[in-house]
Amino acid sequence: FPYPSSVQMEEKSDSLNSVFRARSLFNRRKYERCIEICTKLLAENPYDMAVWFLKTRALTMVDYIDDTDMEEEGIAEILMDDNALAKAPRP
Repeated sequence: FPYPSSVQMEEKSDSLNSVFRARSLFNRRKYERCIEICTKLLAENPYDMAVWFLKTRALTMVDYIDDTDMEEEGIAEILMDDNALAKAPRP
């Protein structure tokens, strides 16, 4: 079992620090910078699933659309509805 050289250990340490920094930026909602760091990391190692997951989550959060913004009727329209039901049935 060969031991990794100090250069290999240092490269791995830099990579882990970058992943930690990207995760920290994601938690602070700085998604654009997180995506940049993840893109650089994926250029070095495109098989890193943790970085892929982090990048896709950041991309999702950048393009997130709140469904309540898409509703056609607001609270005022619902409360001020002009439609009324008859109290008695029609003869």
